[in-house]
Amino acid sequence: MPRARLELARQNDPSQDFKSCASTSFATGAKLKRRGLKSDFMRAVCQSLKSMNVAKNPIQCAATLTRDLLSRQAKPLLFIFAFGCLISLQLEDLVRELGPTEDTARWVLQLSLGLTDLFEGILIFLVLSWGIPKVRDLSPLKFEKNPFAEPYLDSFFAEYLRMLATVLLFALMLLIPGLIAYCFLMFVPYIAIFSKPYRSDQVSALRYSYELTKKFFWRVFAVFIVTTALQLGLEFLPKLYEPLHNWPARVALMGVSSLIVFWTYSFMFITFEQAVLEDKDGINV
Repeated sequence: MPRARLELARQNDPSQDFKSCASTSFATGAKLKRRGLKSDFMRAVCQSLKSMNVAKNPIQCAATLTRDLLSRQAKPLLFIFAFGCLISLQLEDLVRELGPTEDTARWVLQLSLGLTDLFEGILIFLVLSWGIPKVRDLSPLKFEKNPFAEPYLDSFFAEYLRMLATVLLFALMLLIPGLIAYCFLMFVPYIAIFSKPYRSDQVSALRYSYELTKKFFWRVFAVFIVTTALQLGLEFLPKLYEPLHNWPARVALMGVSSLIVFWTYSFMFITFEQAVLEDKDGINV
């Protein structure tokens, strides 16, 4: 009987419903909070494991990322490759046909060839960067999850030109200082697109690149020297070995050179990602 009266009183007292609802809400909130903390913890663990894996074998990680990017961005990359091959081969043949006294025309064609390579390199960088968020899980704390959702070309080209101007300034003194400056500023294009602190105006791209590269300078420098030497060898091979100076062989060599470019991009991005994840004070630069 007392239990029945207590049950009747509880049904007639609205405060009891409120307390029951509040208790249920508190329990649900605590459970969700625990899940959120657990999710954050697992995300941090995954990022740590990813960083450790990259530190152990960055070459293999770069090869895997290159494969994923090629499968994801195959059509635009194939179009850029075909267009670049057509322009480059025609310009090279025109330079080859010039006489020994046509220096002005040779300089104009060489300049056109250099500008074509620069434009092609920028397009390849942007296309590969477009595919990064589709194939790689970036940390939302330090990277833009959707870097192309907002206007980015103005800041990208501005930082890219600042980087080139700085490199050329050092290169005017000597070749070695120019190479060193370029390696220290290698991450500037990545920062302009992917860095959340840069997008929120908390860091300078040039200074941040310098700070991030310090720990990985020799890795960046070695890969840059080796890949550049391989590309130069592939470019001059048809000129040194006459049987290779035909369009099929030169297109094949350009294809190998493009694969080296794609792998280099992936390697530098992975190094950049590792440097950002391991950096503790870069956001204050």
